[in-house]
Amino acid sequence: MIRGVLASRPETLPAYFALYKLYFRQSRLGEAEAAARLALDEAARQGGFPSDWHALESRTASWTAVDSPAHFYLFSLKALAFILLRQGQGAESSRILDKLAELDPSDCVGASVIRAYAAGAAIGEPRPAWPSKRFPGQNGP
Repeated sequence: MIRGVLASRPETLPAYFALYKLYFRQSRLGEAEAAARLALDEAARQGGFPSDWHALESRTASWTAVDSPAHFYLFSLKALAFILLRQGQGAESSRILDKLAELDPSDCVGASVIRAYAAGAAIGEPRPAWPSKRFPGQNGP
């Protein structure tokens, strides 16, 4: 269904979010990464700036305009950093988080949460438990 929306209306940014989120929750990290990169490409196209995050600067776009393609780009870049971290690509994730700190010094998209998670993972702290699929009152493992 989501792929159908993107096939017919590729400018629909929330569909990219739904797709990479779906893949991530299904532990299909390679596909989540690909979907996040497609989201970056489309947001950059709509925002009129380069899709390569290495080329971006604070003056490239109005990053804080919440309903803008630029803000969606930052949000998707944060998602990419987390996906890469979960794939064991900590160095690349860290570089993205550094860029996010440069582009979003007020941390509007919450990249500091991913940075804290990465820091905990680097020193061997246990990962937070993901919500279980059980509902209150259910028995069993």
